[in-house]
Amino acid sequence: MKLYSITTPFLQLFCPGRDSRFVVTNKPNQTPIVPEGTVYFRGILKNIADYRFQILKMVLLISGFVFMFSPSASAQTFSETIKETVRFQNINSSENELYIHNINGNVTVEGYNGDEIQITYHKKIDADTQRDLDRAIEEVEFILEEESNRILIYLDAPFICVKKRDGKISYNINDWDDDYDFMFDISIRVPQNTNLDVSTINNGRVLVENIHSKWLDVSNINGSVELGNVAGITDAKTINGDITASYRENPSGDSSFETINGTIEVMFPENLSADITFKSMHGDLYTDFKNVQRLQARVESSEERGHGKTTYRIDKFAPLRIGNGGPTFKFEVLNGDVYVKRNRAT
Repeated sequence: MKLYSITTPFLQLFCPGRDSRFVVTNKPNQTPIVPEGTVYFRGILKNIADYRFQILKMVLLISGFVFMFSPSASAQTFSETIKETVRFQNINSSENELYIHNINGNVTVEGYNGDEIQITYHKKIDADTQRDLDRAIEEVEFILEEESNRILIYLDAPFICVKKRDGKISYNINDWDDDYDFMFDISIRVPQNTNLDVSTINNGRVLVENIHSKWLDVSNINGSVELGNVAGITDAKTINGDITASYRENPSGDSSFETINGTIEVMFPENLSADITFKSMHGDLYTDFKNVQRLQARVESSEERGHGKTTYRIDKFAPLRIGNGGPTFKFEVLNGDVYVKRNRAT
């Protein structure tokens, strides 16, 4: 593999303080091993002249982006912080449910030994003009609904289609007005036994701490999912981000942890007994639990209608059993590793 390493003054303009070297390999499908912070392009450059031509194109392209996305001198910003307090009708019920669905921004939920749901949200809007800003302030709403043992928190606007089914909420965003951007950072303190369904989509993480409930449903799209000192059957997923979790008690039922581009790291108490299934295209599973055994690969059968044929599928990844086995914990990742660790703090 032939490597060219050339320092360019152009990158110093846009990435000051970084190691601004391009490392180029002459093997199209091979990624070179480079120092941390090195910017590299994968491709074939026949000679230095080609290389310089590529640099020139890159500089022109970046210059165009800088011009296109330079903030306007007339840009307007609005921000406010609102606090609200609500309660469940029966604070001692194990069926109490809180649904929080954000679009842009962080969601933080903390359990505590109280009987109120303390909500704080910071709303920020950036617009091209004052007229767009005023319109955005009116259009984008923070909605709080109370339904006996269920509380719903979500956003609404003319371009947001809110769908409710079986008490759950989903979004369909159409024709988002690019004349303004909005961000909500939501922080909530809840009784520790509250069942949670929490999500965001962009520009934020989902953090849940000190919750001891029946179930947790936590998701993100472009960001991380973090669970700390929790207990409950769990469904945690994201697309572009890591999943980290530490349990004060092992989940009593089947749970799943899924990401596409990221690492999954979960810590369970040392008395864990569970069956682990793992699927990955570019990753491995690691564990420091001692009593681990590999089970036989699972075989699933399906019958083709009208043909009288039965198809058998053998799972590529044989499950693992930790301890005496028990509920199934599913780990799925496309590009990343999975770490199943002992939580020695419990």
